Amino acid sequence: MQVRMPKLAPWVAALWWGSLTTVGFGVVPMLFANLPTPAIAGNMAAKLFAAQTWVAVVCGLLLLLACRSNMPLAQVNKAQVVMQIGAIEAPNLWPEMGFTLPVHSLSSAQLDARIAQYIWPQAPRAPLQPRQLQGMVTGFMDLVLQHDGRYYVLDYKSNKLGSYEAPQLQQAMLAHRYDVQATLYLLALHRLLRARLGDTNYDYDRDVGGALYLFLRGVDQPGAGLVHLQPPRALIESLDLALRGTPVPQGA
Repeated sequence: MQVRMPKLAPWVAALWWGSLTTVGFGVVPMLFANLPTPAIAGNMAAKLFAAQTWVAVVCGLLLLLACRSNMPLAQVNKAQVVMQIGAIEAPNLWPEMGFTLPVHSLSSAQLDARIAQYIWPQAPRAPLQPRQLQGMVTGFMDLVLQHDGRYYVLDYKSNKLGSYEAPQLQQAMLAHRYDVQATLYLLALHRLLRARLGDTNYDYDRDVGGALYLFLRGVDQPGAGLVHLQPPRALIESLDLALRGTPVPQGA
């Protein structure tokens, strides 16, 4: 099924990403390099990031309007699930949801190996940069949504690829290590739902639909430029333990 999206969408996505990278990698470092004190630079940087957050919210809403067509967003029990973004009510849409994952102590190699074990295990990918994770992993998810009782993370990508067929999309996901990003997003969503719904009312397999990566430049191609990742419960629960510094049972 093809998705028709106004040509405005890639420009909106470019504004979204461009504003973030300009502020984060251009303007803010210049502030700290040129202003008299770190306190002044930090205060101005905070105001710039606050303004950029509003730009992101507006861009996200515009992209939602652009995605009002029926979109095949997931495969459940080998049947196509059609999700009409425009029909989802506002209380079931959470744009730019922030998250914080405390990390007790975990090496990037351990994180990498566990994710590669479960997500496209036969596919090659560049290893993560060697580092020891400790403290907080923070970020923002483009959109969290609820559809038919399941929760999804939707992430927009503006990458320009030679093709938007499934093999090229998988290659792009691994080249940029979006597999790691998606797993951390879903771990954050898992923790949130477990806290909000309670252990007795929450079930990962039933309540979490997975991560949806929408490559905007490919929405008019077969497959709609969409990648659906649904890591198994074993990966999410083992990473949950690993980030807490709790020993992971053998075989998990």
